[in-house]
Amino acid sequence: HDGRLPLDSFLRRNSQYLSADIIKEPELTYFYDRLTSTFPSATYIFVVREPKATIKSVLDRLSLPGDQPRLTAQQYQQANPLSGWLPAIEGKAPNVAGENYIERLAHRWNLATSTYLDHQSQMVLIRYEDFLSDKLQAIQTLANKINLAIVDDISDQLDNQFQPRGKHHLALSDFFSHQNQVTIDRICSANATQFNYCSVSECPVS
Repeated sequence: HDGRLPLDSFLRRNSQYLSADIIKEPELTYFYDRLTSTFPSATYIFVVREPKATIKSVLDRLSLPGDQPRLTAQQYQQANPLSGWLPAIEGKAPNVAGENYIERLAHRWNLATSTYLDHQSQMVLIRYEDFLSDKLQAIQTLANKINLAIVDDISDQLDNQFQPRGKHHLALSDFFSHQNQVTIDRICSANATQFNYCSVSECPVS
């Protein structure tokens, strides 16, 4: 992100990984412009999730709260640098504005979604919420859009847990303080409405 390693060098170092037919790597969203010049024939899929739910998922993974105005030094230390998430809550990699961790994660969501909105004719969109409501249909629809043949029945694998489960028992309105919800809406609402997400003042938060 800071340019010390040219992207071309990074791609060469990881050429074996990048030679896979399907690559799931959300961090590459922030390099979209440069990726397309290297992989012009690739198909790019953008998975979007409501901003508060996205930020809650990150904080859940790090066992961090959503109701504080700022994190303590000890809480920052909880985000092991090797996890890759410390730069995100610090507003680095990529660099984003923000006076606290909530603002930085909101700007990070905004930057990612702006990438899609600026290139939506070249990317395939899937909303995480639509996937959750009908996983099999969402997968089949996406496969059809990208001309990927469906060769097996995965009905019995739809609910496999591939990463630590978040605190689903907490509603967003209970996880975040009201002020932090308002902060996320203030930063993300313009982009969020483009994906049919509503703010805390417009619809119930679950």
